[in-house]
Amino acid sequence: MEVKKVFVRKLGTGKMLAFADVVFGLTSKSKGGITIKGFRLFDGDKGLWVSPPSQKNEKDNQWYPTFVVDKEDEEAQTFMKHIQDEIISAYKNEGKRKSESAKTTGKPAKAASKPDFEDDSDW
Repeated sequence: MEVKKVFVRKLGTGKMLAFADVVFGLTSKSKGGITIKGFRLFDGDKGLWVSPPSQKNEKDNQWYPTFVVDKEDEEAQTFMKHIQDEIISAYKNEGKRKSESAKTTGKPAKAASKPDFEDDSDW
């Protein structure tokens, strides 16, 4: 499985900088595959870091992860690090792309459209 695309939605100011969705391909020829939505990018005391998707439990008001990586599995940890690096890179490149577009056209870049396979209305 490999990361095919990262969609970043930047937020305003604050510690949480963006939300990200990651599309994974099951093979190198896959155009789509599995999309995991809801990663969050933060600016912390030690730099940028990524939080996996989580969901709030209304009964106890606590947040629980919906995407869990086995801390004992080195390969899983390496894959999660790769996901985090891809999200941070997409976030940084999104800012460069918008500022470059503004320099060349005088207008900000348009946001990329979401792919059709993200319609989960059949679930």
